[in-house]
Amino acid sequence: MGVNWTNHDMVFQRIVTVQYGDSMYDFDGERETLAAIRDAIAAHQRLLERGILHGDISLGNILFGGPHAPEDLRGVLIDLDVAVEAQFDENPIGHGFSGTFPCISLLQLHGKGRRFKVAHDYFDDLESFFWVLIQIIYDHDFYDEQPWAKEFFYHCRIEDVVQAADAKRAFLAHKLEKSDMPMWWSEECRELVIGFQAFVNAVVTDKEAIVGDMTEMWDIEALRKMRTRREEHYGCVLGMFDVALSALE
Repeated sequence: MGVNWTNHDMVFQRIVTVQYGDSMYDFDGERETLAAIRDAIAAHQRLLERGILHGDISLGNILFGGPHAPEDLRGVLIDLDVAVEAQFDENPIGHGFSGTFPCISLLQLHGKGRRFKVAHDYFDDLESFFWVLIQIIYDHDFYDEQPWAKEFFYHCRIEDVVQAADAKRAFLAHKLEKSDMPMWWSEECRELVIGFQAFVNAVVTDKEAIVGDMTEMWDIEALRKMRTRREEHYGCVLGMFDVALSALE
């Protein structure tokens, strides 16, 4: 029995870029690391302004800009293989699920399989940047010595959406103190982490109040109104990084 194939014209493309540095897995210097995350967040904002949502923020998808990289190129956002057109306001209910598990946002985890799951939006990606930073702050040498940190990362990595969501909700609800973080990080860096946690917790709490448990329809306009403050949200996060980086010069 024959098979009818539909032919589509295809165009081969090759993109040549400059050679960038290592991935965030190979983080070393404190200021270099914070600058890379900061510039990756700024790149994410520029993508969004062009109508593209990255959708897979992770340690492996941020590269260092390389030696002597100029500001705005100290961190490079790569791997747009799951990137989509930013249509979360037009299509507020989204059943898609993407991302690298340890960095997936709380509400995307919580909503998986729910009938009225909120669509992936820029809030989710900003939260993923926070989890990238947390993985770096509590690196292996530290959490191997701290039972609570080891347990937290275990739940974030086993790909159980319920356990991962519960672990992240508990982490956000616990107000971080400087003493909760390894002392080899500077005071400015630890203040940044505390501020970033407070920002993410506030956003997640506000979104939770709107979407509930996502088993029934929620107020779409309330979430759209929250997203109208996009510039303010990016400005708040980038501002915290800029303050820390300025102090570390």
